Amino acid sequence: MEVIFYEREVPVKPIIDYLNAMEEESIAKQVESLANVELRLQADVASLEELTEQLQTSKEALRRRLQTAPVKGYRLIGDVLVSEKKLDDIDRRLSQLGEAKLSTVTELMQDISIEAPNQVLEALGYEVKWYGLDQDKAIISKSKTRSTTKP
Repeated sequence: MEVIFYEREVPVKPIIDYLNAMEEESIAKQVESLANVELRLQADVASLEELTEQLQTSKEALRRRLQTAPVKGYRLIGDVLVSEKKLDDIDRRLSQLGEAKLSTVTELMQDISIEAPNQVLEALGYEVKWYGLDQDKAIISKSKTRSTTKP
């Protein structure tokens, strides 16, 4: 237990620092407890939210565990694990569309249970060209230089 001294005003920074240290310690313990847990996923798309409920852990602990020991055949994109098979299927569908409206691509991805289409597009090497603020005028296309790599 740490004592924080004060006169008339409570110093906020030491309190925040103490709480952050406690949170970090808790997350480190959770990551350690997840080290020997083998994650076996059945679906092509799994949200971290669902997995944290199943594993009874925090999202940050699960994210750190996935960064150090990724699930084979899956990629962490935002708060979702997506199978490489699903990503290949999405990439194939997008390639068939050629240059398409962002709104069309967003609908397509939502139909196949992808909640963060922009992050998936970026992971697959696509870029969005905006012509104003309207999604119907934004066009997606494959980047000329792909800087993303598979883990």
